[in-house]
Amino acid sequence: MKRLVWLSLSLLLLAGCAPMPQTVYYRVDYTPPPPRTEAQRLPLGLSVEPLKAPEALLQPNIIYRTSEVALQQYPYRLWEASPVELVGRHLVLGLRAAGLFERVVTDRLLSGADLTLRGRLLRFEEVDKDDGWWAQVALWLELEDGRAHQTIWSGQISREMKAASSSTEAVAEAMTKAVQECVDQAVTEIGQAASKGR
Repeated sequence: MKRLVWLSLSLLLLAGCAPMPQTVYYRVDYTPPPPRTEAQRLPLGLSVEPLKAPEALLQPNIIYRTSEVALQQYPYRLWEASPVELVGRHLVLGLRAAGLFERVVTDRLLSGADLTLRGRLLRFEEVDKDDGWWAQVALWLELEDGRAHQTIWSGQISREMKAASSSTEAVAEAMTKAVQECVDQAVTEIGQAASKGR
């Protein structure tokens, strides 16, 4: 019995001395579109509200899914910021860089903006399938006329990109492409809707 207790204590001590896994952070980059000409700029101000998201997307942990119903997260593999913050930041960057509006602001109370953009990040996850790992992004956006308080456009934008290999680094690269395409599409559709609503 003493031998069993000693063995158990020894194993506990060894487990306590084991090094903790190293935390790795992954980036999702975005390259803004080339700006429009001065003639294409709308004489409007756009206010962009912070995106909303499910609780899981408010944390920086990388989420993965092996089925439709179960979401899991890696404990030591993190995005550099929460997915909702990353996508929101890139969306504002894309809208400002495109030069579609006189100004793009992120504080509605101070802006007096003509249009308001709000939305929700629906998915930002690694999806593990039989044919490989995929990066999946989905968001819903709504553009409102700030004066009439009427929705002039809304839509869901999503992309699924296959990673080059079954690794987190490859998923991060695929996620960058998925976010790039989602934001570029959003900027285009927002610009078109604002032009029609003038």
